[in-house]
Amino acid sequence: TQECGDPSDDESIEQLRTLLNHEEYKQVISCIGETGLDYSPGFPQKNFQLPWFTAQLDLAFEYNLPLFVHERLAFEDTTACIDDAIARHHHDGKKKQHPMLPKIIIHCFTGTQEECIEYIQRGYYISLSGYFLKSSGENSDEVKSCLRQNIIPLEKLMIETDAPYMGFNDCRCTFYDEEGELLASLNGKKRKRLLKGIYPNVPSSLTLVLKGVVDVLNEGRRERGEEELSCEELGRITTENAVEFFGFPKESIF
Repeated sequence: TQECGDPSDDESIEQLRTLLNHEEYKQVISCIGETGLDYSPGFPQKNFQLPWFTAQLDLAFEYNLPLFVHERLAFEDTTACIDDAIARHHHDGKKKQHPMLPKIIIHCFTGTQEECIEYIQRGYYISLSGYFLKSSGENSDEVKSCLRQNIIPLEKLMIETDAPYMGFNDCRCTFYDEEGELLASLNGKKRKRLLKGIYPNVPSSLTLVLKGVVDVLNEGRRERGEEELSCEELGRITTENAVEFFGFPKESIF
C-alpha cells in the first residue's frame, strides 16, 4: 500500500497495467483489489489514500474487471470516488450498475443499515465476515438487522473470514484437532488460550461464519413465516455468487 506520492508519478500503477495486458497473466486476474478507503485510526490520511483509490478505480473501469472494495468509516468518499469514475468513463453519469460497469463488492462490510441499503440499491454485492458475530463488533447489531430484514438479497450476499483479521469467539476451534498432538502437549491453560483466542483468525472459520449468517437470516424468516435456510443451501448460494462475481468457471467449483 502506498502512503504518499502521486500515482501518476509512480511505477506501480503502470506495472499493474502491464500485468493486465500480459496474455498469460490476464487470464487469471479476476478483479481489481483489494482496494478502497479506510479512515480508521492508524491508517494514512485520506489525502494520501484518495489518489490511489482513484487510480485503481480507473484500472477496473478501463479493463472492465470486478472491484473488490475495502471501505471502513469512508462511505461518502468511497461512493463519491466511484461516481466520479463512472462520470469519467461513462458520460451518462448513471450511478446504478449496467452491463458496461464493473461489478463491485463491499468486502467485510461493517457499516450501517443505511449504508448497506445504498450499496444494495447501487447493485453492489455485500460480503460478511465473522466480525459481526462479536457483540463488540463495529455496527454488529445493524449488520444483523440487515440480515434479519432481508435488506441484502441472497443473490448479492457472500461470506468470508478476512483471516488473519476479523477474529471472533471460537474462530480457531475449527483449525485445531482437539485430540491432536499439539493440543495434547499443552497444559489446560495454554490449550484454552490457544482455542479461545481470536487472533490470528483462520480460513477454516468460514463454516462458523456461514452458520452465524444462516442463524440470523432464519430469525427474520421465522418472523415473516418463511421457510428457513440450511447451511448447505446458503453455502451453495454464496459460492454461486462468488463464481458469478469473479467469473470463475462453474465446472471448476461444482
